[in-house]
Amino acid sequence: VMMWGPIASEISQDRGNGVLAGIESVEGVTADVIYEGYGDFQRELAYAETERVLIAYPEVEAIVAMNSVMGLGTMSALEADGKLDDVLVTGMGGQPDELEMVARGKIGVAVFRDPRSMGANSADALIKHWQGREDEIEKVVYTELRTLDDVDSIREWVPIEMLDIDAMDTGRDRAMVI
Repeated sequence: VMMWGPIASEISQDRGNGVLAGIESVEGVTADVIYEGYGDFQRELAYAETERVLIAYPEVEAIVAMNSVMGLGTMSALEADGKLDDVLVTGMGGQPDELEMVARGKIGVAVFRDPRSMGANSADALIKHWQGREDEIEKVVYTELRTLDDVDSIREWVPIEMLDIDAMDTGRDRAMVI
C-alpha cells in the first residue's frame, strides 16, 4: 500500500516513485501495489485510509507512508486493529515522535533527514547574501538521508539534542548513549 501525500505534491510523488523504483531494481522482486491512499500528509487522513485498507485488503504486508505523520497515523490504525505486528510501516522524515516509534518497534523504518543540517545550510546562504557573497551561495544543497530501523541506527545518525533519551532507553547503560 502506498500512502501518498496531496495528489499534486511533487515531494510525495518523488518519494513514492523512488520506493517503487528501488523495489523494482532488485532482480526477481516486483512491487504489487494493492491500494493507493491519499493521506495528504495528515495523521488523521492516513489513519482513516489505513482503516479502509484493513477492511478491503486484510492480506496487506506493508504500508509506505510518504511522511512522518502519515506513518504515525498508519501505525495508530494498525495498532488499534491489532495488526501492527503483521504489517510493516515505513515513514519518511524522521521526526522525533516517528523515531520514538521506530525505537519501540512500532514503525519498521524511517528515512531521516537532519533538519539541523538543512537549517545550517540555509543560515550559510543568508550570511553569504548579507555579506554580498551571492556568487558563493550553492543553489541546491543536498543533505544526506539515513535509513533508521532500530535504536542503534537512531543513536548513530540523529543528533542527541533531537532525541528524548527516555524514549530511546532500552535498558542500556546511560553512559553508552552519550
